[in-house]
Amino acid sequence: MIFRFGKELMKKFGNVIYNYFLSKFRKINKRYYIRGYGYGLVDLKTFCKNCMNDDVLYKKAKELEEDYGNNDMDDLMIHITRFVHNKVTYKSDQEVWDLPEYWQEAKVTYDKKTGDCEDGAILILTLARLAGVPDNRIFLNCSLMKEGFGHAYITYRANNGIEYILDWCYYYTRKLDRIFIEDKRYFKPRWFFGNENGFYK
Repeated sequence: MIFRFGKELMKKFGNVIYNYFLSKFRKINKRYYIRGYGYGLVDLKTFCKNCMNDDVLYKKAKELEEDYGNNDMDDLMIHITRFVHNKVTYKSDQEVWDLPEYWQEAKVTYDKKTGDCEDGAILILTLARLAGVPDNRIFLNCSLMKEGFGHAYITYRANNGIEYILDWCYYYTRKLDRIFIEDKRYFKPRWFFGNENGFYK
C-alpha cells in the first residue's frame, strides 16, 4: 500500500519529509567509467554539476518552468520528461560512439537529439534542476531491470511525498502516477542514485 501525504502536511513539512527519506541512504563518492573501461573513472557529482553550466539549457529550463513551474512542480516534471521523450531519439552508445558505454553531457544530448537511457535521464535531471526542482526531490538512478539489463532513469519525489520513476525511453508514460518506485520492472536496491550535490547507495 502506498501512503500519500496530505497537501497541508507537505506544505508545512515537505522539505523535512524529503530529507528524511534521503537520510535512509548512505552518501558515497561515486566514480564511474562514463566513457567505457580504459578511459578512466569520472566523479559523477562533478559530471552532473558541469552539465548544468550551460546558458542554452538554462534558458530552455526557464521556458519550461514558465509553462508549468509556477503552478505545480509535478506538472513541471511531467512536462520536462515529455519534452525529452519527444526531442531525443534513442540510439545506443555503440551505434553513436562505437563504444559500449559513453555518457553524453546534457548539452550534447540536447544538440544531437539522440542518446541512450542515461543521456536522456541526465538531460531531464539537468533541465529540472535548472528549472528549480530541489535537489532532495530528483535523482539520476542506475540499476538492473527485470529483463536483466542495466538502465538509467530519473526518480522524483512528488508533492504527495511518493517517489515516482520518470523513464523517457523504456517505460515512458505521460502521467506521473503510473510508475512508482516499487514497480517490479525496476529491481531494487538501485546500484546508485544522485545528482550534482551528491550520490547515494
